Amino acid sequence: MSRTKIGRLGVAAVTALLLLGCSDSDDGLAPAEDGLGCNPTSVERRSDVPEMEPQGELVTEVVIDDIDEGEGCPATRMRFLTIDMIGATASDGEVFVNTFGDGPALTVTPNSGELLMDLDVALSEMSVGGRRQITIPAAQAYGAEGSPGQGIGPDEDLIFVVDAVSVASQMTGCNPAIAIPEGVRDGKPAQVDMPAEPVTELAVTELEPGDGAEATQNDYVTVEYIGIACRSGQQFDSSWDRDDPLSLAMADAEPTASAGTVIEGWTEGLVGATEGSLVQLDIPSEMAYGTTGSPPAIGPNEALTFVVRVLEVSDTPPPEPEAPDGGD
Repeated sequence: MSRTKIGRLGVAAVTALLLLGCSDSDDGLAPAEDGLGCNPTSVERRSDVPEMEPQGELVTEVVIDDIDEGEGCPATRMRFLTIDMIGATASDGEVFVNTFGDGPALTVTPNSGELLMDLDVALSEMSVGGRRQITIPAAQAYGAEGSPGQGIGPDEDLIFVVDAVSVASQMTGCNPAIAIPEGVRDGKPAQVDMPAEPVTELAVTELEPGDGAEATQNDYVTVEYIGIACRSGQQFDSSWDRDDPLSLAMADAEPTASAGTVIEGWTEGLVGATEGSLVQLDIPSEMAYGTTGSPPAIGPNEALTFVVRVLEVSDTPPPEPEAPDGGD
């Protein structure tokens, strides 16, 4: 296996970097279409993973280096570009995102505003079959704050190496969830296995068994959870990122101030879940936010994946929240 040694990385938002994309096969390649006036529309994914090394010199502007020129269709020819990408911090070469390997590739929409601006522009100028190194200075990435959840420190340059794998006019699969930030409380999953394609029926998978009461439609359930959107592979919500877990009323329970209503995919999917269990809910759009979605994170007809820790199952609602102190 050949190796390409890489220098500093431009910090570009990796959380933002995973926004839109899906595929119709297990290897993450987007479907190719004929009649485009260019060829090829897709290539085999490369197995030579770039080696990321620390860099001693800071950059003040974006640096683009074409390691291999692509001779296939330009990224601008169709809406979606499927890529393999590795990104690392320049100071120590620590990798914070990597789609190379056996998992799915990543599908993005160049020039859509979904990505860090400089990364977006660099991807839009690629052609299928190309490999490009993109170095982004800290000031145009995460700046002085960094991104602690991804292991990116303050004032850190970032480097990305990107392979342009295929172009397509539509997406039919789900992007991997590969940039999940750390929660503010313990127990948050570090990874979520997304389905290969958007589900059309509710799928419930018990990841860890529980030994407590089973939830019914008449109960109140307290949970921790993380939610990932299919097209983006992006976390759009997580109770672990807030101060408290969520309490909810199941379908036949009376909603209260302390336990509100949730989407149908939850009230159907959590029936039979036991207290203490960890379950994955893959929810079709019809049982989530439907044709309207919940912009900007959840698009129209968006399938969703949740990983849920069932903390408590009860036939009575949790205590009402304390009223704030009154004033004059």
